[in-house]
Amino acid sequence: MQGEAQRAWKHHGGLPQEQSGAASALSEMASELGGALGIALLGSRVTLIYRRVLSAGIPPMVHGEARERALRGIGSAVSSAQDDGGNALVSAAQAAYSDAAQAAFWASACIVLVAAVGALAMFRTFMPRG
Repeated sequence: MQGEAQRAWKHHGGLPQEQSGAASALSEMASELGGALGIALLGSRVTLIYRRVLSAGIPPMVHGEARERALRGIGSAVSSAQDDGGNALVSAAQAAYSDAAQAAFWASACIVLVAAVGALAMFRTFMPRG
């Protein structure tokens, strides 16, 4: 055994050698799936909060297509403001994005905290073999 197979076998040392590849693949798939779901869920949360906060705080002089473009994302808001010459829109978009990012960071911290407590609870009863 060399390279990845050898590392996988050492990592999953409790398994027979012929099953270490499947265990490694399952571990990798779970890691990738968790990352993709986390990005999707937190990204959706950021978008939802950004749109909600910006809708409430968008300057009254911004309307129509410029308003719709600003609600698509902070980059679109900045380009809309440059087209219309409005610094108020940029400030509102920056504040909305900051609020949205902060909410996502707090959600991430809560998820990590729950995972840490779960891991501690699970490994508290863990007894090493042999």
